[in-house]
Amino acid sequence: MDILILFIGLAAGFFAWRYVSNSSQRRGKGKGHLKAAVAGFFAALISISILLAVLEPESYVKSRADTEAKAKLKAEADALEAAKTKEMQAAEKAAAAAAEFENKDRKTMAYLMCQRYVKASLKAPASAVFPSSDYTTLKQPGQTYVIRSYVDAHNSFAAMLRSHWHCSVRYNGGEESSGDSWTLIDIKLVAQ
Repeated sequence: MDILILFIGLAAGFFAWRYVSNSSQRRGKGKGHLKAAVAGFFAALISISILLAVLEPESYVKSRADTEAKAKLKAEADALEAAKTKEMQAAEKAAAAAAEFENKDRKTMAYLMCQRYVKASLKAPASAVFPSSDYTTLKQPGQTYVIRSYVDAHNSFAAMLRSHWHCSVRYNGGEESSGDSWTLIDIKLVAQ
């Protein structure tokens, strides 16, 4: 069947070529063969396409359906790949944010938070005097900090006493200077 369609298409192309070639020669135009060749080629191409569609509609429809199905599958695969890429970028961004959260040094803020908790434990919190640099900080996993220092404050008899303390706090996220962003784990004051 394919050979018959090809033969009919070529015959149509040949007749188109002969017709254009003969009519161009009668009018005396010198470029008749080029026009005839182009006309013959397109006539053959159109004839073959029409014959394929008419004589073999199942294969024509099937090949068109296959092409459309392949295009649809490719589009779905591209969309899935784009979604995976977007998901991977979001995961990488989240991992980077988590790493930044974990690695950021919040020792000074942890010291200031512990000062709040220590003041709350004193008899006269307004009299508390903390050292500006005489403290030690140990950062532990999970944004947990252990601070050791001292405070000078009045006792219940208005005498200034030095108390050593250690405090463990955990940063939970959020505004660092907010007390709501920190959790007190442990606090101990030892008066001397």
